[in-house]
Amino acid sequence: MKAYALLILLCTAAQFWSGSALAWSGCKYIVDLPAGVPQEVRDNALLQVSRLFDHAIPYHQITPADYEPALEIVLKAVQARMQLFKADRSTPTFENTIEALEFIWEPAGELLSFMHHLELLKETEEITEVLKKIDPILQAMERSIFLDANVFERVRVLYQDQAKLHLNDEKRALLQTIYQTFVEEGALLSEVDQELLSSLRNTLSKLEERYEKNIESIASKTVLEVRKLDEMRGLSEAVIQRAADLAETLGKSGKWSFLVEDEDYAQIIYLCENRALRERMWKAKRRAYTKGRYSNTKIVIQVAQLRHQIAGLLGHKSHTDRILAGRMAKTPETAMKFLNERADQVRPKAEEELRTLEKYAGFKLEPWDISFYETRLSTERFRVDDTLLLNYFSFDTVLKGAFQTAERLYGIRISARSDLPAWDDSVQTYAVTDIKTGEHIGLFYVDPYAREGKTRGTFMTTLRDGSFRAKSNRRPHVIQVHQFPVPKEGQLVFLPLEQVKGVFHEFGHILHGIFSKVSYPSIGGVNVPWDFIEFPSQMFELLATDPEVMQTYAKHHKTGKVIPYDRMMRMLKSQDGIQAMHKLHSLELAMIDLKLHSEEGANLRNAADLRDLEHRAGAHFRQFETYGSIQSTDLSHIIAGGYDAGYYGYAWDMELADRFYRYFKEQGVFNQKVAALFRKEVLEKGASEDPNELYRRLGPDSP
Repeated sequence: MKAYALLILLCTAAQFWSGSALAWSGCKYIVDLPAGVPQEVRDNALLQVSRLFDHAIPYHQITPADYEPALEIVLKAVQARMQLFKADRSTPTFENTIEALEFIWEPAGELLSFMHHLELLKETEEITEVLKKIDPILQAMERSIFLDANVFERVRVLYQDQAKLHLNDEKRALLQTIYQTFVEEGALLSEVDQELLSSLRNTLSKLEERYEKNIESIASKTVLEVRKLDEMRGLSEAVIQRAADLAETLGKSGKWSFLVEDEDYAQIIYLCENRALRERMWKAKRRAYTKGRYSNTKIVIQVAQLRHQIAGLLGHKSHTDRILAGRMAKTPETAMKFLNERADQVRPKAEEELRTLEKYAGFKLEPWDISFYETRLSTERFRVDDTLLLNYFSFDTVLKGAFQTAERLYGIRISARSDLPAWDDSVQTYAVTDIKTGEHIGLFYVDPYAREGKTRGTFMTTLRDGSFRAKSNRRPHVIQVHQFPVPKEGQLVFLPLEQVKGVFHEFGHILHGIFSKVSYPSIGGVNVPWDFIEFPSQMFELLATDPEVMQTYAKHHKTGKVIPYDRMMRMLKSQDGIQAMHKLHSLELAMIDLKLHSEEGANLRNAADLRDLEHRAGAHFRQFETYGSIQSTDLSHIIAGGYDAGYYGYAWDMELADRFYRYFKEQGVFNQKVAALFRKEVLEKGASEDPNELYRRLGPDSP
């Protein structure tokens, strides 16, 4: 993790545009500007308090020339705060130590968050250069706090005496979080080991960046060449023409070129009738990740070893032990037991699904056959025409459906704010209001389309964490990101059902972030254990395909008529095709993740060792031969995406969501009493209480 990202997480993307509008009415700058600051710096939009609604970031006034001068000013303000904090020799209290640490980065946190998100969503040379310059400064400031023995002693005293402090749940959670952060940063280590820890983490960060760059290079540069038109039977004219255009660009006129990235890969694997071409594509993609110029094999091994070494320095048996100590599962044994038990439940159905597909195909299937025959069987069995179904699921329709579902459940109003600027003209901005009280709850942005410089992937991220305090009720600003193709003027983007569910899923994260009522940002919103973070989003995703919900939003883009009930049910049943097979494979990846980050991963020497580890870890789950591929070389979540030793969380949270969804259905999908309970005990609480306890209050038992 980059230093500034860690600071944002720790310091809660703090409130430099914080407070209520009334509280800021007399303020012009976010910090006191020293005498002698040039007027051009004083005019810097990043240093002035935003006068927009809810102090939204004035993107329209900010230029790249503003970045570095603003950072220089606010970091000096933070350093001044640090000096005052360290000079305090009074008896440690929760307020003068823990709360002070929580908000010490207040002048800089949101500015850093703003720049971090620009790097994610509109990467430019200016942003990259400024963040490169600022990284060493931030690392030094970070170390000056976390490795200061006197500061840690103040935290340690309070942590050891917390039973005598009579703290409420929120304060106790914050104290524990801050203490654990100091420990994770090496506060208990000798100076020599602290230097070693810093060095290991710097090396690890560079490896993670290389892993991601390799994946991007493979997606954009690895090409599968086709020489004959009849090899592409089943592909649309548009896809074939695109392949011809790429071949022309590559100097291979008269041929067709496909990238192994997601879109081209899916077209061939799902739709191409030529089995040999499907096999070539499947193997080409896996070969690219495990062998050749952009192979990630060595990086995976090095990452596993480094993480194990770091865990050992911090007093843990393995990286898996270290990570799970702070999760719902608590121990690797609990997580592995859960995965094996889920596999035992899922396997009979998965085997039945495979037998059905093979009977339909008439021969033994390989991995590159599954999606193709699943698509064909579903189309024939349920008479589902995807091209007709798309008419009911434009992106605008689906997003509106997610909004309407949330409004009906939680008594809120979601209003478009065309007066608030964003980082790109395609970004949509919305305000959320509580209908009963009239209270403004927060802002969120929807960034729907792919573009150059924008990080790949679909995700939710937080621009500004909330701080629900009487003196400064600062509401969250959050972002929902997709990668849909930019539509031509006057046209719509239509979504297959998986992407429909994806829109609802990410909006579930938005609700989790925006409903936070926690006083301390670092334990509010989506800052929760990673085997709990997907629970709210999985829950909202299940609503996307609930028949009662779907009939409220699945409307024809021209006629406005609701999707016919029988057509909707056939579509939903067609989605059940090989769900158990998919779940079994996901469980396999989760077990590989846990094993890779156990002591076994620390002893890897080469590709053969890594391949053997994956083979043994997945033996209880696997349905197909892997043909020498190494799956962790193409699994960003566990190597560079923050889900290391935590991929099991998807299955864990789906189990939580399934159980609560069944209860939800029993009470009525739009039962506002149950929705209010979910909002109060999950969406508003963040990590202010143990998630196991929060889930128990909902009714169902946790896994």
